[in-house]
Amino acid sequence: MSALATKKLRGKSLVEAHGVRADALLAQGDRSRAEQHLAACLQLDPDNSDIKTRLKHLRRSTKDAERIKTDIESLVKRGEYDKASQAASEGLKVDPSDKKLTAAMHVRRAKCHQLLALKVLRSNGDRDQRQDKALPHWRRVHADSSAALYHAPAPLKTAYLLGAEALQGMNRYSDAVDLLETALNQLPDGKSDRDLIQKFKTAQRLLKKAQRPDLYKLIGQDLDEHSDESALKKAYKKAAMKWHPDRFSCKGEKQQKEAEEQFQKINDAYEFLTDASRKRLWDQGFDREEIEQQLEMQKQQQQYRGGFPFGGGGFPGGFRRG
Repeated sequence: MSALATKKLRGKSLVEAHGVRADALLAQGDRSRAEQHLAACLQLDPDNSDIKTRLKHLRRSTKDAERIKTDIESLVKRGEYDKASQAASEGLKVDPSDKKLTAAMHVRRAKCHQLLALKVLRSNGDRDQRQDKALPHWRRVHADSSAALYHAPAPLKTAYLLGAEALQGMNRYSDAVDLLETALNQLPDGKSDRDLIQKFKTAQRLLKKAQRPDLYKLIGQDLDEHSDESALKKAYKKAAMKWHPDRFSCKGEKQQKEAEEQFQKINDAYEFLTDASRKRLWDQGFDREEIEQQLEMQKQQQQYRGGFPFGGGGFPGGFRRG
């Protein structure tokens, strides 16, 4: 084989090697280094039309992706979340073969709908109606975060967190716990990530909260943790009057017993929720046993800080202050 033929063969092999490397880098979402390898291919084989087309497409799509990212950031800063979501949808069309870019655009669109859901929840009006209006946005957040996790070359913490928040917004608390547990196991530093661990603990508490009896609804169907003291008191008076045992004195034994039990439950719930410390912890998701444990610990700490823990105002061993 002549020297020229050997040189051409080596050149062809190098072109193929750079091309394969470029494909691998694109699969990882490393567009910059992929572009460098395609440019190297073109230097070795300037007449290669396929490489020219691929390099041109890569540069154009990279430019489009950066423009769209900038647009999304600007729109979000201005609070134009719907338009930002539309821009993210446009970004998904830039280069569907780039899994990292696709995942990133899904995350951006999920973030837009998360902000839209929160905006609805923070608006004025009936709370149940606001939750209903926010629900379609939470569904979009869940869909996009799931798509991001599917496309991403490596696990994405942001996608896990958005997905868990969406599941909580959809009242799927058990699924949120499962998703965050997956994140703890799948992310490289998941089990040492304090933020993620805290989110997981919060999700567990919200699940427990959802499984508890609803003390607010026991007193009045229109009550929740956001109801003020006057609304709680008004609902209590109405419920207590409805179930007062005296109203059932002429009823059968079964109805009398039911009224007594319901009346006791209402009184117990009202007494519990009108205690500021207990109400605060209950609203955070702690159950009654945990609340009593915390309050007892606080009481012991206050007693310890208020004086000497050994009694008698003295020091251990019988010595007294002079």
